[in-house]
Order: sequence, then C-alpha cells, then structure tokens
Amino acid sequence: MERKVFFPYQRAVSDWASSRQSVALFLEMRLGKTLVTLRWLEQRLGSIGSLQKGGWRALVVCPKTVIPGWLEEAASESLPAQVLKSITLTPAHGLYLINYEQVRLHPRILDLGWDAVVLDESTRIKNPKSKISKVLTGVFWAPHRAILSGLPAPESDLDYFQQMKFLSPQGRFMGCKNFWEFRNRFCVRWGYDWTLKPGVRKQIKAAVSRHAYVLSRKHAKVGSLKLRESRHVELTSELKKEYRHVKKLFATQRGDETKYAVVRETWLLRIAGGFHPTELTLMSKAKLNELQELLTGELKGQSVVVWCRFTAEIKAVSQFLADHGHPVLRLTGALSPEKRNVQIQRFRKRPGRVLVSQIKLGKFGLDLSVADTAIYYSNTYSMEDRYQSEDRIISPTKKTPVLLIDLIAKGTVDEVVLQATRLKYADSKSLLAMICEHARS
Repeated sequence: MERKVFFPYQRAVSDWASSRQSVALFLEMRLGKTLVTLRWLEQRLGSIGSLQKGGWRALVVCPKTVIPGWLEEAASESLPAQVLKSITLTPAHGLYLINYEQVRLHPRILDLGWDAVVLDESTRIKNPKSKISKVLTGVFWAPHRAILSGLPAPESDLDYFQQMKFLSPQGRFMGCKNFWEFRNRFCVRWGYDWTLKPGVRKQIKAAVSRHAYVLSRKHAKVGSLKLRESRHVELTSELKKEYRHVKKLFATQRGDETKYAVVRETWLLRIAGGFHPTELTLMSKAKLNELQELLTGELKGQSVVVWCRFTAEIKAVSQFLADHGHPVLRLTGALSPEKRNVQIQRFRKRPGRVLVSQIKLGKFGLDLSVADTAIYYSNTYSMEDRYQSEDRIISPTKKTPVLLIDLIAKGTVDEVVLQATRLKYADSKSLLAMICEHARS
C-alpha cells in the first residue's frame, strides 16, 4: 500500500519532532496528529521494515472512540497495530492501543517494557486528583513519550502541569515534582480559586515551548472559518417564576457551597431549556420552535448537528423534530460505541438529516463534517467539551465556512455559560499563541 503524502504543515511538524525524544503536539483537530505521531515513532525507534523483523514496542493510550482511527491510520502505514487486551503476556513488537479506563484499572500495563508511550487527548490527565493522572505521571520506564491535544489547557493555565510532568524523564515541570508544589510556588489564592503570580505565565510559556509544537488550522491554511450566531428566546411567565424561585432557594442554602452551586446551575440550565428543574417535564417550546424555524427556513434540506447537555433535551428535541417531519438521528451515552458508529454513518451517507447528540459525546472521535451547521440547544461550562464539539463539523479539505448557532434564553444562565466558555477559549488560545511564537523565535 502506498503511504500517505504529508501536507506541507505536517512535514514541518515532522521535521521538528524527528530529533526529539519527547514531544507535545498541540495541533488543532483535523490536522493529522495521528499520522505525524506514527512517522515520529518510526523516525525515533526504527523503520517499519526493522520492526517487522522484531523491534520496538509502543503504547498509545487514547479514548475508546478514537482507537478505530488509530488502527486505520496504522494500517495505511503498514504498521503492525492491535488493541491490547491482556497484560498476562509480554506484547510482541509493534503498536498497541488501549483506552484510559483500562490503564486506570490495570496500571501494570505501563510496566511491560514500552519503548514509547503516547497519550492522545492528553487533557484526560490534567486533573492531579484523578487516578488515571496519578497512574500516568507515576514512575514507569518509557524513554520516548508524546502528548497530543488541540487545546491542552481548556480551563486554566494550570492544566499544563500534569501533561508536561508526564513528558519529563525526571517527572518534574518547572522544578516541581507535583501539582501542589507547583501551585503553592507559582500561584496565589483568589477567593475559591487560584491565580498565577505576576510573570509566571511567561515562565510557563518558555517551559512548554521547549517541548511543544503548536499549530492552528488558520496557520496551516486549511479548514473552515467559524461563524457564530445567537438566537434569543423568552421564557414563559411560569418558567420565569420558577427561575426566580430556584435562585432564591439556593441563596438561602448553607453548608457545602460547591455541591449546592452544581445543583443550582443544573436546575437553572434545565429551566433555560424549557424544562421543570426536578420533574424534567417540558414546560416551554420556545427553543424548539426556534429550532423548527431554522430547519424549515435558512437551513432547510441541510445536514445539521444539534448539541444538548441533558438527555431529557435530546429526547424532547428528537421527538419534536420527528413529529414535524424531519429525518432525525440521535446519540446518547446509553448507546454502545458500535451503535453510535451506525448512527454516524447513516448521518454521513444521507444529506438533510438532523443529528441530535449530547455535547460530551462530541468530545472524541466523531467525524460529522458532512454538516456545515451546529446548533447548541444548551451549553456546558467545560471549554474542552464545547471546543471539541465545535470542531466535529470541521474538515481540512472543507473550505466553506461553518455556522455555530447558540439558542439562548434571555436573562438566564445560558448567557453566563456562553460568555464563560468564550473567555476561557480566548485565554487558552492566547497562551498557545505565545508558546507558538516563542518556539519559532
């Protein structure tokens, strides 16, 4: 099989990575990180020919939904690759794929003598308290390491620490052996949060840029321009009354403020979607009617993705659209990966369908680029979830702009959440731009 030819920007990344023992490839989605990583492994560990005679072993840890993509890309490179299903036997030579959950359950997998370990969607280890983060930043032998992410610090600059610690042979970043030491040395307490001391951002920029290649689709000159719109709807008087009641109720709560804050925001978001906060009954069709107007007007006959936060919203949106004659497919966390793939293939093969999905499912491994429009019935505070879902309708070969539409209930938490995610995105991208500029200088 003839090997794929690099795009010019992939060649530049590959040339940069070829001499490095550990790399952070912070390339936006659809820029071909997988292929670049496979070529990096070959350059660093040996040719495919020598591998087939007995050579290196490499482990790729990634979300379960991404594994088929790795297997397909490895096959196109004639690289022996398989899913690692047992830790009782020492793996033969080649590339092995495993999901994060299996590594969390069986940490001894990391002690099987890997020449390289790659973390795809490396933000999965950004939380220093999670078990998977502790496992993957612990002590194990692997001279070559790589982390891959399009947006490595979606919530805060502190998200870099665990990922960069993984890359370090000494298990340190900026002289610190763990996150808590890093936070105490470089941050100050600000209310319930922590913020970087003056000048620390520049230090992080310099430290990350020594190991990272940053590339956006804009600088690679591929992909589509994102156009953003908001459509505002009014809550019914009954829901407005319920909204005020919930705000007043939680204003009087005492105790675990974090727990109450999560419940409060969840209830307010449900109301903004038109639902009763606890009974989950639909009380308003304002957003549904706006969605119907879009799909029968300027988006008529087009393939469209509708993102929702809650399962009740997915059911209501799917039923409403089906009742109005729209061909609808839906994805929820209850579907197995195999059934999700069937739905996605149906969506991609027949134009004019509407796919209704949970935002979290848009995080990894979905190619929905047949659609040029994504509509957010509801939103999430997670910048990573929002960013990843937006890019599901992007393709390097697609030049037409993509349209992102937010349905916003006026005067509700919808407005707050959207503003928060946009601020996080701008902040995260600004540091990535600084890292990119510093690395090229």
